[in-house]
Amino acid sequence: MNRVTVNREMCKECEYCITFCPKKTILAKSESLNKMGYYAVEAKNLENCIACGICATCTYPDAPCRFPEKARQSMEACGINVVNLSRECGIKYINGADTVTYFSL
Repeated sequence: MNRVTVNREMCKECEYCITFCPKKTILAKSESLNKMGYYAVEAKNLENCIACGICATCTYPDAPCRFPEKARQSMEACGINVVNLSRECGIKYINGADTVTYFSL
């Protein structure tokens, strides 16, 4: 049975695999940026993977992002340290397991 694998450096953070994964607990956004400035998807809880193949339909590396309207330049790519900024502003950055906190320009 083929389990999910993620090419971290090619991930474009479109969240296609996270959105359509039937198990909802296997994939999550990383807390660190990849070489292209995206929070890549990470595979976690692989024991729950049912090898459905939905994640295999990702467009990397041979095709452009299928959701370009969702693409946003990260604050970190602009040189902003979001962790420090959120602390200075009193905004909670870590909001628990299975929670994604977005900061945007």
